[in-house]
Amino acid sequence: NAGATYVDAPVVTDGNIITSPHYKHLGPWMKEVLQQS
Repeated sequence: NAGATYVDAPVVTDGNIITSPHYKHLGPWMKEVLQQS
């Protein structure tokens, strides 16, 4: 364990990093990217 915390969510934001577990969550991921910019 490298100290990470698993989060089961369509989009996770940690500082400037925005991640998504699967391409089917592209819509919510794009919304988060636009909100952060």
